[in-house]
Amino acid sequence: MNLHSCKTLIQAEAFRPGQRWAWWRLVRQLHFGKPASRVVTRLRLAQWLLHAGARGLARWLFNGLAIRFGIYVGPRTVIGAGLHFSHPTSVVIGD
Repeated sequence: MNLHSCKTLIQAEAFRPGQRWAWWRLVRQLHFGKPASRVVTRLRLAQWLLHAGARGLARWLFNGLAIRFGIYVGPRTVIGAGLHFSHPTSVVIGD
């Protein structure tokens, strides 16, 4: 996953329709957004960081999802656009 596809997926899944991409919106989403949107945003960022070679930071985000929300998604799992967790707790998606 390259940066452009990561930004496109996050914009489609976590931002409101019609909102333009902005890094400050991403940070606000990660801290103050709805739990379902925060989970999807963290997952997409972790997948991009893993692909970009920042394995430590990606692992930290994946572990944070597992500890805080009880969600485990395999690092090599490919999930297309439109991902939404209606109840972001106790979800396991393997590799």
